[in-house]
Amino acid sequence: MGSCWLKKAVFSLGIGQIVMAQVLPTPAVAQSIAVDDTLGQEGSRLTNRSGRVEIEGGARRGRNLFHSFREFNIREGQRVYFTNPSGVRTILSRVTGNSDSAILGTLGVNGPASLVLLNPNGIRFGANARLDLQGSFLATTASSILFEQDNVSFSATDLQAPPLLTVSVPTGLQFGPNPGSIINRSRAASPGDSAIGLQVGTGQTLALVGGTVAVEGGRLTAAGGRIELGSVAANGFVRLNPIDGGWDIGYRNNQQASFYQDIDLTDGALLNAAGAEGGVIQIRGRNVTLTDASRIVTNTQAAKTNRQDNAIRVFAAETLSLQSGSRLEIVTNRRGPVRNIDLQARELEIRGASEQDQSSGIFSGTIATPEDTNSNTGNEPSPESNDENSNSNNVENQGDDNIDLSGSNNGTIHESISTNPGDTGNILIRVGRTVRLEDGAEIGITTNDEQDSGNLQISGFNKRFVNQFSLSNQSRLSTRGGRQGGAITINARTVNLNQQSQIETAQHSGQTDRNGAIFIDAQQIRLTQASQIRVDQSSGTQANIALTTPLQTGRIVLDDSAITTQSSAGGANIRLRTNQFALNQSQLSTESGSERGGNLSIIAQTSIRLNNSELSTVAGSGGGANIRLQNANPELELRESLDVRLTNRSRIQTQSLVRGGNILINVRRIEAPIGADSDIIARRPLEQGGKINILVGNEAEDIIGFVQGRAVAGNGLNEIDAAAGVVITEFPAIEVPEIQLPSDALAARSVAQGCESIRNETSESVARFFNTGRSGLSVTPYEPVSNSDVLEDLRLPDSPDSQADASTPIVEAKGWIRDAHGNLSLIANSPLSANCQVR
Repeated sequence: MGSCWLKKAVFSLGIGQIVMAQVLPTPAVAQSIAVDDTLGQEGSRLTNRSGRVEIEGGARRGRNLFHSFREFNIREGQRVYFTNPSGVRTILSRVTGNSDSAILGTLGVNGPASLVLLNPNGIRFGANARLDLQGSFLATTASSILFEQDNVSFSATDLQAPPLLTVSVPTGLQFGPNPGSIINRSRAASPGDSAIGLQVGTGQTLALVGGTVAVEGGRLTAAGGRIELGSVAANGFVRLNPIDGGWDIGYRNNQQASFYQDIDLTDGALLNAAGAEGGVIQIRGRNVTLTDASRIVTNTQAAKTNRQDNAIRVFAAETLSLQSGSRLEIVTNRRGPVRNIDLQARELEIRGASEQDQSSGIFSGTIATPEDTNSNTGNEPSPESNDENSNSNNVENQGDDNIDLSGSNNGTIHESISTNPGDTGNILIRVGRTVRLEDGAEIGITTNDEQDSGNLQISGFNKRFVNQFSLSNQSRLSTRGGRQGGAITINARTVNLNQQSQIETAQHSGQTDRNGAIFIDAQQIRLTQASQIRVDQSSGTQANIALTTPLQTGRIVLDDSAITTQSSAGGANIRLRTNQFALNQSQLSTESGSERGGNLSIIAQTSIRLNNSELSTVAGSGGGANIRLQNANPELELRESLDVRLTNRSRIQTQSLVRGGNILINVRRIEAPIGADSDIIARRPLEQGGKINILVGNEAEDIIGFVQGRAVAGNGLNEIDAAAGVVITEFPAIEVPEIQLPSDALAARSVAQGCESIRNETSESVARFFNTGRSGLSVTPYEPVSNSDVLEDLRLPDSPDSQADASTPIVEAKGWIRDAHGNLSLIANSPLSANCQVR
């Protein structure tokens, strides 16, 4: 039978085969660590060497070494190390008693092996706890470790059957009916006096996977490695996927809240996976909460690396909450790889600020490296010169319901970002219910002079809308790039900005024609209390703002707020499409420098209202910068189309140094109350002025309250002023004809402008001309007389017949003229120049 076990590489130890391990005689050690008898002669042995406790023995199976304890605790100041026999890669230890484990001192391994500590009752790490090992570390409150290849488990609760131990790698954690908690309070300092807490070897995994998991002011550090926090409910199972440098904990994409328990990071807790290659942080729980300036941070310091995996992955089956200055941050140098932050939550809330006024938020940016600051004065190329086109970070938030961001209005991403350049990636936020930023909170992407900013997108799942998006109390969305500003896209049912909040994209180095833009697609958009949507660029084009709402029900409202584009170059446009648009003490404006000016276009279905507000475009030497107010559906009958109203010193104005911008207003009615002092102006100090073209309904009364003349602010008049251009006012009918009509009411087509001989007549027959009147379009002479006409005897009185002089030819009438008195005369030569030939 032993031979069979050897072939299977599976060994069994009977309960009766017991050899007591050697235990140190000191009572303190006996109270801290107590070995059980479940491994028999292969049980653990405790020895004291050089002031530290060493754990020897254990049951070795291939590259695995198994230990079993009744109790496992480490006192304050105590150092406990597992001996690492040659060839052992994983040390697995379990606690079979009824007490949790308190690690208050140092836990280490004398060698490169990874360490697993299994105690279903719970595991606590004190403020001075530290890890001293080169490999990975997994602390778990699962009931057993599974080895699926051999259908074997190393259980801390099922001690009746002889344990089967295997040489295969562990593949999973099976939790019992009441998983214990894991708590980390460690702030142990490194030799450089920085608090690192629990730390594993470079590039290794540090994992805490239990019931509830709490990092209470503690630190977890895995330089360039992995940090795993997992909170699992009763009878759950998670996979241990072996990777280089430890494990990737797998949850089989389980998104049910009942599968998880809660994870809390409090009192300035820090998870830090920063390193040369860039680390990975994964957190999965039901409710995941960061408070009191707690942070999750990773970056990439290496100038060159091929690492492309996600930097931070957080899943909360219900709520992910960042409060009181808590942050998610990812930074890189300018040559780092693309790294992602993937956040998934039913609700995402970020609130409050730290005591140092650090704002809460989600940030992506660049950091300095020594290579960035060194000067290269020789002819040798920089070792990084062939890696200039790498990108940095993608930040992705996914959730079913709410995102709520709030923080200090003094905090900013620039606290952790240097002035050195670096491409940044994207921030993607997908939720189902609400996104809220409050109290100076920010979602921001920042880079500098030589690199590009990534894009920021907020939407629902499967391209659906978020229910509500709101910014309040100086909160902000921003993308800022050196060469290219990133785009900001929001898809939501309602979008609200208030209390000096801002959505901004900026580009400042002037090295590209591709720049940031802002796109908002919503049912209702409202800006109040000095809020702004703005684009700021130093050069290039395509820096646009586009707001779109449904034509039948949508509304865009600005109250004491502004939507602006500013460019030292040109082409920064604003385009709005909605049903109703209203400005109250607000401004829409484009401003450009040397290139062509940006245009401003409002396409609306029902109404445009300006109260003490301004629509304006300003263009420099490039000229242009047009304003257009357009009915959303020109094919609708005019009685159903757009009305425009200006009140209380409102203004629609284009300004340009050279070629003036044009103003086109194509609406049903435009009006301003008497004394409103509201003007429509197209001006320029040089060269050609702009044109004002107003196309309204059928009657002149559809332009109400305006006069044409020089606009003077404060004169109480509502003026239309094209300072050096042309004012064109048109009153079209509902159907605009495609031909040029004569000045009189005679139906032109009823009078032949040529002649045609009437065939089959006698030789005495002559061509005849019929005038059928001026009461609209009459029937032709060849149609029967309508009996609806009133009969009137138009015969001449009886008179002797007279014979016409046959020698006098009768000439066909070919046209008509009107004299000064309005009388119509037929003439032989038509002034309409019709060409024909009598046959």
